[in-house]
Amino acid sequence: GKFNSKLQALEGKIPTNLGGRNYLLGTGIPKATTGNVTLNNGSNQVLTLYEAQINGLEKTVTVSFDYTTQGHTFTTSSTATPQLRIKKADDTYEWILFDSKLTLIYGKRKFVGKITSDALIGAKGVTLQIRFDGVTGGTMTISNAQLENGIIPSGWSYAPEDVATAVQTNEIERTANYTKSAITNR
Repeated sequence: GKFNSKLQALEGKIPTNLGGRNYLLGTGIPKATTGNVTLNNGSNQVLTLYEAQINGLEKTVTVSFDYTTQGHTFTTSSTATPQLRIKKADDTYEWILFDSKLTLIYGKRKFVGKITSDALIGAKGVTLQIRFDGVTGGTMTISNAQLENGIIPSGWSYAPEDVATAVQTNEIERTANYTKSAITNR
C-alpha cells in the first residue's frame, strides 16, 4: 500500500542507467596536445584522443576523463570543448559537441559529459576529440578517459580489448625473456 505508492512516486526520478564498460581503446596511455596538435592559430584546432569500440554502444553515453592544462594562452572567449566524431552508416560524419566545456585554468580537473544521439546506433566509428577555439600554446594532458553507456559514470577501467592486448604483450615479453635466458645460459 503506502510503501508501493512511495516507491512508484520515485520511479523515473532516480537515474539507474549504469555503464561500466569502457568503449574507448588505448586509454591506459595519457594523450597530450604537445606533439599531437600544434595550437598555433588557436581556431578550430582538434586533438583526436581515442577511437572507440562501437559494438554495443547505445543511444545515450557518458564520457569522463581527467585533464591537466599548463602554459596555454587564452582569453575569456577561448574554449576547449570535448566532442564525439561519429562515422555514420552512410560513411558521412557527424560531430557532436558536449554541452559543457573544459575549464581552462592551470591544474588538474575532471570532465564528465553526456550525449544522446541516434547516430551512435549502428555507427561505423566513434572518436573522442577536443576542439580548441582561441587557445594557443601550452600543453593539455588527458588521462583516464572512459566512454560508457548510460548516464552515470563509473570509475576508469581499461576496455576489455586493451586488457587482452596487455595480457598478450606480457606473454610475448615472458617468452622473449625466457628465450634470451636460454640462449645466454648455453
